[in-house]
Amino acid sequence: MDAMDIDERPLPPPKRQRVVEYTHADTEVCRFEALPTPVLLLALSNLLLHPPTHRQYSKSLYLSILATWKCLSYQNLDPDVECRAWTALAELGFRMGLGEQDVEQHVETAITKAHPTLRPYKVHLTVLSARISQHQRKFKQAQTTIRRLLSTFIAPNDLPNLVYTAHLAHIASFSTLDGSGSLIPSAQSLKAIQDFSDLATRNSHRDIIKLAAVLRLQTLVQMGSWDGVQEALNEAEVLLEYPTASEPSKLAESAALFAHTKRPLHDSALLIYALTLGIIFYTYVGDTPSVEARTKILHEMLDGGILDKLGYGVVEIPFPASRPLCIQFARPRILMVLAFLITSIAKRDPVGRKPKRKIFAMEGLLVVDKELKKDAALPPWASAADVEAHYSRLNKLKADLICELVGVAVMRSEFVEAERHLAEVISHTRNEGLWAQYSARITLLHAQLAHGLNQTDRALQCYQVAAYLSRKREHVDNDDDGMEDPWINAASRAGEVWLWIGMFRREMASYPPESINEEYVKEQEELLRKHAEEVVRTCEGLGSTLMSVACVLRAALTNEFLKAKMHLRQGLQLVTTSTDNHLKALIMALIASQYLNTSTEHAEAMLGTAEQLAAGLGAQPKAPKNSSSSSSLSQSQSQGSQVGGSGKPMDGVGNAALRLWIGERSAELKRRAGDDEAARVQDGMNHKLRAVVRKIEQRKDSPLVGGRTWAGATPAGGRVV
Repeated sequence: MDAMDIDERPLPPPKRQRVVEYTHADTEVCRFEALPTPVLLLALSNLLLHPPTHRQYSKSLYLSILATWKCLSYQNLDPDVECRAWTALAELGFRMGLGEQDVEQHVETAITKAHPTLRPYKVHLTVLSARISQHQRKFKQAQTTIRRLLSTFIAPNDLPNLVYTAHLAHIASFSTLDGSGSLIPSAQSLKAIQDFSDLATRNSHRDIIKLAAVLRLQTLVQMGSWDGVQEALNEAEVLLEYPTASEPSKLAESAALFAHTKRPLHDSALLIYALTLGIIFYTYVGDTPSVEARTKILHEMLDGGILDKLGYGVVEIPFPASRPLCIQFARPRILMVLAFLITSIAKRDPVGRKPKRKIFAMEGLLVVDKELKKDAALPPWASAADVEAHYSRLNKLKADLICELVGVAVMRSEFVEAERHLAEVISHTRNEGLWAQYSARITLLHAQLAHGLNQTDRALQCYQVAAYLSRKREHVDNDDDGMEDPWINAASRAGEVWLWIGMFRREMASYPPESINEEYVKEQEELLRKHAEEVVRTCEGLGSTLMSVACVLRAALTNEFLKAKMHLRQGLQLVTTSTDNHLKALIMALIASQYLNTSTEHAEAMLGTAEQLAAGLGAQPKAPKNSSSSSSLSQSQSQGSQVGGSGKPMDGVGNAALRLWIGERSAELKRRAGDDEAARVQDGMNHKLRAVVRKIEQRKDSPLVGGRTWAGATPAGGRVV
């Protein structure tokens, strides 16, 4: 039999299908009716739903809008179907983006024509209307819209998720524009949050009470109302059941157990927010033990994979016999990068071979670079604007992390590395359209590096420009005019004052004592003191770091020895509590200068500690033990930590200018004590340090980028001026 015969054979008869006898009741169950065309068209948008990062997103959005309009073209629609169609059209408009042509007008029309027959749609449409008003900068209208909803429509017996949704919209409606163009809450927001909390208390909804406490804490931080943050933080931590929250040491000991305790997902999300805000607050006030305890808990939770459980960042708070309340938290990947950033800022100590401030910033930079290369993991209902906002936040976090690397590099006198990172952040902010938001900060970094390199003219110019770009303003100026930032403004003005002090001191030292005009000196001191007083008052209200800077400035400008001593001791206490060893080295050197002629032993102890800190600002990592050249590398680095003997003249030296001043005072004290041999050894070290300082000052090829330093000031006696 050949192949042709096989192909021509008749096919076997099909298998007989089994016939099932159905009863009358089964027939009713299995009878399918075609869906009405309007209902099918209305359901089409859900079937076509794609996240904004999908390649078919635009097509799905267009077809969904087309199907919804087609549904509305039918006559005599059921009122519920018509309401849902107009609501869907408004939601699709938000997904498309209110900035697109005619979209805002179509969304307003859809909200107006949707006459809700179901109570949930009334709340939802009113919230959408308030969002439109906020987009149009009609904040009063948004507040009136939500207030009318609460007073005339919401009833006590309504479902909890509807009631709390309306109250959350009421809280959000009080946001206003600040000087940088960002929406921030106002004092009315706190009153709305209190009403929200009181309602939850009457209804015995403990989870909502926790949410209200964290909202209040976040609002106070955003408003900069630091006086009320401590109380709000304590309240939130008690509700979230912190173990012995008032004792940082015990909190740190139980960090792992507390972090891995099983709790509802919404409680974990609130806990992450409370920990983050707590770290920010205690860093601001300079309480290192409290920062360390909360940082440990936060990283234990992150290492435990809590962010993977948060999904898109939408968390549900359940209610009995009701639908849950859905809350949109920050995206999990944003929270991960933010954790690295705030930890880097909280680790203030730049001293050591591997300072944690630098390590966390570098690790955070690796994480954010990886996230920027991936498609954003956003929910299907997100819009193109949400994608843009997600990447904008990541790019801002990246810029912040690079700025931290610049700052720590300058504090450690690693000027080449600082220049490289600063060039990177300039390129990044320019490419991503963030220059206006970071121009003041980058200019301040330029000023600080120029100050560290003793380029006084450039440093003075950059300080003044940074202060101008970050100035207080009543409204948002053009995009190239910087952004309002009180901290950068205060730091820039303080740096300018400190530079003037050093320049004036240097000018006076260049004249013979008999040729100095006393009247001119008094006049210049008075002008400088008057200019500095306002700067000092501003710094005193902006956290522990600037407060300690204010203490140093007050000590430098006072004419009374005891007052200078008091201010320096206050500054020393602040930097010790906050472990700011960079500024601590300067303060200890200034204190030592007060005891050079009165208490030699105390002066030597202070100088010794300041020398250790200044040298530690350049400590390099140890060479690997299995390296064949480990001994030579260790020897080179050991020499570098002493006199700059490593490959580059500035590597491993630390703050050479401060170490030189300390060395000169130490040699002087040794001669007084009659130890000529030790004085000769110290003179040799000073000679090498002087050469390093000279090489640093001669770096004319530097593009000048940078961080805080004190190269322009020479502490002597009890006064600088």
